[in-house]
Amino acid sequence: MDKETSQIIKNIAEIQIEALRRIIDKEDEPNASLSQELLMELLNIDISQLLESGTPYNKMNQKLKSLIHHKVYMRIDAYKQLIDIPSAICCLDEYQLLLCSHILWKMEEVWILDNPQGVNGAWLEINKALYKFHPEYTLIIN
Repeated sequence: MDKETSQIIKNIAEIQIEALRRIIDKEDEPNASLSQELLMELLNIDISQLLESGTPYNKMNQKLKSLIHHKVYMRIDAYKQLIDIPSAICCLDEYQLLLCSHILWKMEEVWILDNPQGVNGAWLEINKALYKFHPEYTLIIN
């Protein structure tokens, strides 16, 4: 992977880290329940296990917060590794790759002015990584 592409992937990872940290930092604000629901969906957390165990509500809420924090920090660590080793983008799951794709799409106009080769390379890397989840893409392209 070239230096320009690595820089764009690092930028994407930094945006993801900042977004995850902001969600955690704002968990005690009035819209915190929305943030928790969003995080549970993003991190594939199954709340049914907590509900079935007969845990009291206050303890369940504490367990849920703890679980969310654990999963978020695991995700942050994955993105920190992506900053260190941009080629590891191929190791992300499909949903995370789609998030990276969305960030690239949103930031493309800004980044392409300074680093057009990096933007094109990042699109190539993300699409290449997505092929393993959807091999039928090769049928569409060919």
